[in-house]
Amino acid sequence: MNKEALRRALAKAARLLPLRRRVLLESSPDLACNTYPVFLQLLKDPAFAGVALTWLVKDAGFWRQRFPQKQVSFVEYDPNNRRQRLRAGYLALTSCCVVTCNKTIWSPRKGQLSLFLGHGTPIKQCKDFYTPGKFCNCWSYPSEQVRVVMEDQLGLSQRQGLLLGYPRNDALFHPFGGLDRLINREGRKVLFWLPTFRQHRQDYASNYTLPGCGLPLLGEPGSLESLNQALVQAGVMLVLKPHPAQDVSAIRAGNLSAFQLLSDVDLRRENLQLYEVLADADGLLTDYSSVYCDFLLTGKPIGLTLDDLDQYQTSRGLVMEDITQIVKGRYLYNLQDLEEFLRDFGRGIDRERDQRQAACVYYNH
Repeated sequence: MNKEALRRALAKAARLLPLRRRVLLESSPDLACNTYPVFLQLLKDPAFAGVALTWLVKDAGFWRQRFPQKQVSFVEYDPNNRRQRLRAGYLALTSCCVVTCNKTIWSPRKGQLSLFLGHGTPIKQCKDFYTPGKFCNCWSYPSEQVRVVMEDQLGLSQRQGLLLGYPRNDALFHPFGGLDRLINREGRKVLFWLPTFRQHRQDYASNYTLPGCGLPLLGEPGSLESLNQALVQAGVMLVLKPHPAQDVSAIRAGNLSAFQLLSDVDLRRENLQLYEVLADADGLLTDYSSVYCDFLLTGKPIGLTLDDLDQYQTSRGLVMEDITQIVKGRYLYNLQDLEEFLRDFGRGIDRERDQRQAACVYYNH
């Protein structure tokens, strides 16, 4: 029996099992992205007091200590572990509601709500990486323009879509000093660097490693030190947070006086979400990442590292032939461009504000 036939047989047998008053939740990393703020809302809503809230996570013991409430439970889930994958499938087939934003678990059965919240607006190609459209009967999107892209890239059905936006974006409007728990800015402006992955932790044909220290714009020897000097002169602190899927062994950069690395471990230690920290930043440095579309909502400056645009388009692919038609910000093709952006950023000069606002309207209803 092939995998699809087995899936259909198990789904048919599951109809005999009663649906439990349970919401099954998933995100990557654990308790993050768009699912986490929904979980917090369910947890404090009296209407859900009698509903079980079950998370699929990598480290169940850690999260049980953080959330000891009786209605909350944590189940370890590794999609590469057959036993854990089957257990997750059983939970998905017997929960009244399934809320996901990253991994697909099981196709919904009759009478079940399976809500896919997504983990960002696609700028890079998502086709053939995963197809959440087969595993949900409801999904959210942030604008009508983005809806069309998501339907094409993720195999989602138009009639099941809801114009709800992304729950995680609320945090961008409520800064509370989370970033200062991680770094000492010493009165400097903070530019947050969120590059998308080039070298995925999994072995994809589209993987490649950037030269030099493995970061955009810094391929030449001594580039990192030159960047640090430019940061000092501009009065700017640059905080780098690699993508969760990035193979960090491909990045060869350490902390300098004006350049600091953060990880998911750092965020988890302080019980912080990425967007809670990002809310305290004065600007963003990124590239083909969906965080670009979200950060537009803040109106703050954005620098875009496009030095490997052709290579990325050829290897992974982008959702449009020329992203500069709608992805607006300061285009950076070399270290000199970045240094000029830093000088303007430090002085409060924002040349691309109006162009970014037009892009914001496009990406966010």
